[in-house]
Amino acid sequence: MTTLIQGGWVVGNDGKEHRLIDNGVVVFDENKVIYVGKSYSGQVDNYIDARGKIISPGFIDTHFHAQTPIMNSAFTIDVDYKLTFGNPNIPYAPTKEKAKFMALSDENFRSAAEYSLCSLLKSGCTTVLEMGAGRDILVELVGKLGLRAYLGPGFRSAEDYTGEDGTFYNKEWDEERGLKGLEHAVEFIKKYDGAYNGRVNGILNPMQVDFCTPTLLKEVRLAANKIGAPISIHAGQRIYEFQEIIRRYKKTPIGYLESTDLLGPDLIIAHCMMVSGHDWTAYAGDDDIEALARTKTSVAHCPLVAARTSCFLKSFNRYLRAGVNISIGTDTWPLDIISEMRYASIIGKIVDGSSGSATSAQVFNSATIGGAMALRRQDLGRLVKGSKADIVIIRTDNFRFTPIADPIKSLVNAGTLDDVETVIVDGNKVIEDGKVLAVDEVSLRKTVLKAAEEEWAKVPLWDWSNRSIYDIGPLSFKPFE
Repeated sequence: MTTLIQGGWVVGNDGKEHRLIDNGVVVFDENKVIYVGKSYSGQVDNYIDARGKIISPGFIDTHFHAQTPIMNSAFTIDVDYKLTFGNPNIPYAPTKEKAKFMALSDENFRSAAEYSLCSLLKSGCTTVLEMGAGRDILVELVGKLGLRAYLGPGFRSAEDYTGEDGTFYNKEWDEERGLKGLEHAVEFIKKYDGAYNGRVNGILNPMQVDFCTPTLLKEVRLAANKIGAPISIHAGQRIYEFQEIIRRYKKTPIGYLESTDLLGPDLIIAHCMMVSGHDWTAYAGDDDIEALARTKTSVAHCPLVAARTSCFLKSFNRYLRAGVNISIGTDTWPLDIISEMRYASIIGKIVDGSSGSATSAQVFNSATIGGAMALRRQDLGRLVKGSKADIVIIRTDNFRFTPIADPIKSLVNAGTLDDVETVIVDGNKVIEDGKVLAVDEVSLRKTVLKAAEEEWAKVPLWDWSNRSIYDIGPLSFKPFE
């Protein structure tokens, strides 16, 4: 079945970079794009009128967590906590005795995961990377909703607990547990990789650099080489992580990863802010960024969650100039990759003190081609003959977009997920008129609200001092009495 989409502004690709085609067309047959250009004279079976709209390659989210709508720490927004050791305002982890109360129930995890995936679809994400949940239910939901996903259970060599006095970063090491976690992850990938017509892909998730021993990371490298799966890890996320790795290994987190052979074109580092040359690290030089570029390691930049904790990438353009591939992740509530592009652009300009930094084109590239490069997928993140038919149609007929001089600048600076009208993944329509076709959105919203209330009520059970969410993060205004 051949379908022609009549634009609109088509974000095509010449094989090297995106190109805007005014009043262009995109034609796909089954799950492959067969033509992108100004006009098409061949026979088609279906026609989609997208005149006056943006026709974009599907966006790629390289870092999110399935439980985000519930355990997104939304109640800690605006709480003034510093990224240092021992701050009692950070609900970083439960005490050891209370850890059993923190895990989401299967039912509530399902609600959160489905809501997350729907949110990402609604913002135009056709491919997503979930960091560490790795439950069977995620595979089922990807099949049901129709998107493309990289999935795998997380594992690490240590667990951390909050002390009875509120101090955190108290690690208990268990090398065998980490290695068994890796074995489980490999089995998960062997079981599910390629499911649902290839839309499910496996990924190895050694969760955090500071929770993984050299032995585990070296075994991850060997496993990745053997099964061909990509790898994702949190690193350079917090200053205390940077300091801990320096003390432990006399190397920066990036230097430590390189010493274990983990750096490479199959590795995606989530956040990667605390590196040499960043003001906060007091560690001069560009060695870390040069190592990332030299090894072709990718970064998953999540600007909103960083900004909420007064943290930042220094800087978007600094990494690009060095040759580092930057992709975009969401990581926090709300899950909206279009808004994340805007945050990446604005914060990048502020950090550099230059209005020419982190341009709309650059952050759009990161959300498309950058994500595809991170996943080593030449068939994603672009609209060109032979690419997957992962396509997003975005409405522009609203007050925020008007007037439009440049559709990409308008999208990055004014767009949100509410502007996404149609999403096609692997040639199949999964969003129509802004609605997810596979779910009842009203019912799902009610379900996730109920799940959040249940899980938030459990916070005092695992918090080190039995605090409620409103003790940790007070209401913006006191209730009326």
